[in-house]
Formats: sequence, structure tokens, C-alpha cells
Amino acid sequence: MDHVVNWNTYFSYDDGIIRWKERPLVHFCNDRYWRTWNTKHAGKPTGADIGGYLITSVARRRTLVHRIIWEMHNGPIPIGMVIDHINGDGIDNRLDNLRICTPTQNRRNRRMNTNNKLQFKGVTRNKARFKANIDHDGVRYHLGTFDTPEIAHAAYCDAANRLHKEFAHP
Repeated sequence: MDHVVNWNTYFSYDDGIIRWKERPLVHFCNDRYWRTWNTKHAGKPTGADIGGYLITSVARRRTLVHRIIWEMHNGPIPIGMVIDHINGDGIDNRLDNLRICTPTQNRRNRRMNTNNKLQFKGVTRNKARFKANIDHDGVRYHLGTFDTPEIAHAAYCDAANRLHKEFAHP
């Protein structure tokens, strides 16, 4: 949202889950809608899984649940920053699994693509051998060609730990 929202007005937080709070009558156009909404939603968890992240709507504006949780506890997210899920699970919105970072740092923490046939991040087949590559700050680094995908992946993991530090994700 363009303006600062006090998410604590709408939600309570408990171990990665936000629940709707009972809403006041002034949020509704009439008494019937107010009673119906509170009966249906108050105290219940919110968030629908869309593309691997939980999303909810407030005042007809869709917002990612992890952003709401971060702002409930830490204030507005600075312009140009994003919220990263440390363990790579976009549904795990526990506060200790969230951290603020740049979009570049967030990309470094991506999981392996689901269409990766070798099942090793950073590894591609090169004829009868396996090539390891890593991208860092807009540059692709060739880490070598190896006999097995496991050895190539180990080279990728070593480079990721050195280059991406706490944002490395195997």
C-alpha cells in the first residue's frame, strides 16, 4: 500500500500465522455487513497460497502475508528492499524465518528450479560430464567441468557459500 498501514488493527500474529481481529462497525457500511464479516472471519487465519506465497486482501488491496508480518513487528519496509524467507519456504512466515534484504540478495537464496532434471542447483550436463556455474552481481562464473553431478554441485555450494554468504541456498 502507498500509505503506512497499521496492520495490528486488522490482524494478530502467532508463530507465522496472522488471524483476523474483530473489526469495528466504522469499517462497514451497515450493521448487517459488520456482524456477518466478524462472524465469518474474526479469529480465523488469513492467507491463500498463490504461487508459493500466502496473500490476503485488506481494503480491496492484495498484500503478501510475510510483508504484513514484517511490518507488524518492524515497521515499514524501506523502498527498494524485500522480505526474504531464510529457509526458502514462502509459506513459512515465522518471524525468525524472515529477513530484510535487497532483491539481489533474495535471488541468491532461491531454491532449485523444479524443472531441473539433474536435481542439483548450479549444475548442467556437458556431454558426458557436468558443468558447474554460479551467477554473482551480474556475472556468470564457470566453476569447472566434473565427472559427476555431485562433485559439480559441491563446487557450486562452495562458491555460493563464499560469494552469497548467508544468502547461499544449496
